Amino acid sequence: MKHYLKFIVLFCAVMLCAAQFTSDARKRSSRRSSTTSGVVHKVNSTQFKNRVADYDTRPFRLKGNRPVVIDFYATWCGPCRRLAPYMDQLARQYAGRVDFYSVDVDANKDVWQAYRVRNSIPTVYIISTNGRYDYFTGLPEDPISTISNRIDRIIY
Repeated sequence: MKHYLKFIVLFCAVMLCAAQFTSDARKRSSRRSSTTSGVVHKVNSTQFKNRVADYDTRPFRLKGNRPVVIDFYATWCGPCRRLAPYMDQLARQYAGRVDFYSVDVDANKDVWQAYRVRNSIPTVYIISTNGRYDYFTGLPEDPISTISNRIDRIIY
């Protein structure tokens, strides 16, 4: 009986340590993902104001020190869904040089209204740190080269 009790106590101690380790790892991972470059960050209105720009003030001023690409999309939009993997690829290609964000227009009306995104989605804005910008609507025929060329033209 004593051996079983010792085993149960030891087992519980090991499980508690493992749970704490997993919890700490998740916290570190979530902190890292919020600042990681090379990914497209899906943001809501509040996150947009904190990370990208305060769209209530004119002119818009970027919060970070890198240019941004903002993809305005909707979950029900076919061209938006087809554009998403290209945006992921571009985010990896420009990792550390350009930050990529996506904004769901259905859930964040105030953001898309501030950027005057009308009825045409996807709409993609490319904004440099000096205020120069470009945008396009719809799914380009060759998304990677089209968006890369526009990014290079605006930020370099």
